[in-house]
Amino acid sequence: MQKAAAVKELNSEYEKQGNQIVILYGREGCEKEICIRRFLEGKEFFYYRACEVSDAEQEKRFVERIDRQYHLEPEERDYELYAEKMKSSDGSKLVVVIDEFEHLIRKNSVFIDHMLKLKKHAKGSVMILFCSSSLVFVEHKMSSVLGKFMHQIDHIYKLTELNFIDIVRIFPDNSISDCVEIFGVTGGIPAYLKHWNPKKSVKENICEHILSPEGSLFLEAERYLRMELRELSVYNTILTALASDCQKLNDLHKYTGFSRAKVSVYIKNLMEFEVIEKLVSFETGGREKCR
Repeated sequence: MQKAAAVKELNSEYEKQGNQIVILYGREGCEKEICIRRFLEGKEFFYYRACEVSDAEQEKRFVERIDRQYHLEPEERDYELYAEKMKSSDGSKLVVVIDEFEHLIRKNSVFIDHMLKLKKHAKGSVMILFCSSSLVFVEHKMSSVLGKFMHQIDHIYKLTELNFIDIVRIFPDNSISDCVEIFGVTGGIPAYLKHWNPKKSVKENICEHILSPEGSLFLEAERYLRMELRELSVYNTILTALASDCQKLNDLHKYTGFSRAKVSVYIKNLMEFEVIEKLVSFETGGREKCR
């Protein structure tokens, strides 16, 4: 399963000699937090989860978290000095976890600079684990934000959705055709599968969890889009067109009334966010068969 593979990969990096910076990321619902917890079992670690706040508030929260673990003196409360305080108490490799790290480095190059200094000058071995639920940031923005520091990243691991074989293993009492439908509806997202009742039909699960206003996944599509995409009305219109079988650029242009250039930009954003994908027919290749 995906979690076990991720933990094994992280442990492999942890066991290497020297210090590392590792990135673990995956879309929300892929159980990133569970992977982090399992990986940290039996290890000495420091954990901080960044939020969308101002740089000043971020630093204040970060200092408070470090102070609780390392008991800083007032004059030591800046990024450079408290980074130096991070070390293992028993000589083992320390794991420094910065969860949702994109909120820390989008506008603050000082933080990443001192994390790199920690990697280089740590008093003892250290593994810095940057984690994120933002596919768009890690895959399309991170390299430009990190710039010359990008080569300092030792390993990047992506948590993906469960595959079809995983679905069959999770629901052994369901038929193969049922598993195909479950996989199609949930996309293999572990967080969605937790709500699925294998004793009920696919239709009953959809009606109960997705179509009912009281359902656990009723507003999930909109919530997920809001995470990183603005102008939700435009995206919803394009997705409605796609769901109505408008799968060519010209058809989308006619349905939505948006210019072809605008549709292309928003389609690209939806692909980056892994909401849609471009497919080519297996039997009849060629651009005219792309959907």
